[in-house]
Amino acid sequence: MNPELVGFLAGFLTSINLLPQIVQSIRTRSVGDVSLAMLVIYDLGLGLWVVYGILILRPAIIVMDGSAFLASLLMTYIKYKYQ
Repeated sequence: MNPELVGFLAGFLTSINLLPQIVQSIRTRSVGDVSLAMLVIYDLGLGLWVVYGILILRPAIIVMDGSAFLASLLMTYIKYKYQ
């Protein structure tokens, strides 16, 4: 099995994992049960994964964790906006 393909698949799943929460939060404008601390820690971790991917020149890590990072930043913004 192609390791890069596995990386893209794992990254895709990681990237879309926040989409249901994003949609729910926008629909209801309710984010009371979403932890800001969790989102900030997740943002930092994903940001570091992107830096790591750049350092080791791995497209799967850069693209997919970059996508997850953007989704997480969006959720963090929604939490801040509707808090």
